[in-house]
Amino acid sequence: MRERTQDVSKGEKPTVLIFGLSPMHRTETAAGIAWGLKTTESYLIEEIINAKNAYRSNTGSFQVVSTEQVLSMNPDVIILGTAAGGYHPPPEELYCATYYTHLRELSAVQNHRVTALPFAPRNAAQRLEYPLDLMVMAKTVYPDRFEDVKMDEWMLAFYREVYGVDENIAKEICAAQLMNWCIEE
Repeated sequence: MRERTQDVSKGEKPTVLIFGLSPMHRTETAAGIAWGLKTTESYLIEEIINAKNAYRSNTGSFQVVSTEQVLSMNPDVIILGTAAGGYHPPPEELYCATYYTHLRELSAVQNHRVTALPFAPRNAAQRLEYPLDLMVMAKTVYPDRFEDVKMDEWMLAFYREVYGVDENIAKEICAAQLMNWCIEE
């Protein structure tokens, strides 16, 4: 991955918001949860993919953010993660849900640069799926640099290799991690 993105200059790096759309944190004053700089996902985005985390907080890993805060960040890319309570929406939630009408003004939403990571159980800090997370992030952040990667084929091959399963079981794993939206595209 680094080889494909290492030549991106500081000023050209897209901004990426890692965002949790938990109903627990969706209120009149809050839009969701942002992953701060002290998260593994932020490290992957900034150090391996060579982009910039849009949420620059160093005060904690995960912070509830308001609609206004998200609008002021106006990220180039939004990557949805599993939020508190295990809520894991497909990207379409930002495009279609009435309660996110204001967030449709974001560049990432208008340019259809919203994606979702595989479902991650709470406190799952070390997972075999980090390469999958990385590819989802990289392909979303730099679609032109990863256009040769067909996400559905890559993902199923990943599951087959890592878990030693056949195509049908790989599809079941994909479904269990709530990634069918990727296979169906």
